Amino acid sequence: MRIAHFIKYFQPKLGYQETYLAKEQLKDGHDVAVFTSDRLFKFKDFDKVFGEILGDRIKCEGKFQEEGITTYRYKPVFEMRSQVKFKNNIYKSIEKWNPDVLIVHGVSSFNAFIISKKFKGKFKIIYDDHIGGLYEISYFHKIYYSIYRKLFKKNIEDSASSIIGVTKLSTGFLEQELGFSSSKINYVPLGIDTDIFQYKKTKSDEIRKRHSIPIDSVVGIYSGKIRAVKGINELIDSLNILFKKRSNFHFLFVGDGDQNIIDRLKKTLPDDRFALVPFMNHEELSKYFSAADFAIWPKMGSISQLEAMACQTALVLPKIRSERLAYSNGLALNDSTEEEIIDKILVLIDNPSDLERQKKNSEDAGKKFDWEYINKEFLKNI
Repeated sequence: MRIAHFIKYFQPKLGYQETYLAKEQLKDGHDVAVFTSDRLFKFKDFDKVFGEILGDRIKCEGKFQEEGITTYRYKPVFEMRSQVKFKNNIYKSIEKWNPDVLIVHGVSSFNAFIISKKFKGKFKIIYDDHIGGLYEISYFHKIYYSIYRKLFKKNIEDSASSIIGVTKLSTGFLEQELGFSSSKINYVPLGIDTDIFQYKKTKSDEIRKRHSIPIDSVVGIYSGKIRAVKGINELIDSLNILFKKRSNFHFLFVGDGDQNIIDRLKKTLPDDRFALVPFMNHEELSKYFSAADFAIWPKMGSISQLEAMACQTALVLPKIRSERLAYSNGLALNDSTEEEIIDKILVLIDNPSDLERQKKNSEDAGKKFDWEYINKEFLKNI
């Protein structure tokens, strides 16, 4: 089968869903190609945070092999914020490649509407949504979604074999905000590379020794962008109190972001109780998750939540991510306040047998999110 992926930004070195799906489809013997822009997503502080890993943000046009995936890159007409308007040549190239299935990553974009008009009935089309419901819906978004429902939704829905949400929050967004029929919406979660993300005691011992953490200390971890919207200020205030309450507790931050918050973190927390390390490759990240007893994301979701699970790490997550706590593998935050974060972490620290049970449940559940299995579930929607 010939499978094409369409996405505005494609950065395979970061290992997002579209990359792993393409790799699994290649393993299964399918002919796979990605059609995308000549640039990478404009992350905040791109050069500082991602430049060393990804190189220049603007790439060349042309055909490339990226992480073993055939990739066609095209210069857009314009790029504004995270919106990309393509010339017609990318659509002509897709038509010439003549896929059996076109997977469109990002159903709420104008590009999805163009594809629905050009390719309806020519080949199977699957749309997905990655970010729906993650952010507070602003006045601008309300206007855009209203226009979308009136002008774009019907064409996209009529052309779709399926519209996939990668979280329960996302499936709700597709129906409630974008107006798609529930009969067209399916839930297929994100996956993880379980060959890399798995618990090993040697990994745990290595990281604890590196950061002078006692073997019997309870260790928490956060991985991702260090920004206010992620709840990091509340987490810092909570940790400052927790370190005073419990001497057998340490914490690891993995990531980079807002320098003001990073400076506050370093100034507020005691040097001997926490460590801050920059973004790293997956192999190294798996070691840090293995060294942690629990991982916390106070306000938002992250693929790292699944990765941490596979490394035998309990989770503390906001209630909007409750589907990832369905395995008796952690605790939910209702409001993500400083007081609630403290209470939840104290429950974990003070109940070691319960914590060990939750960790093992996380590890068992994490194995269910292997990309090989997720890809098969995804392709059932053709």
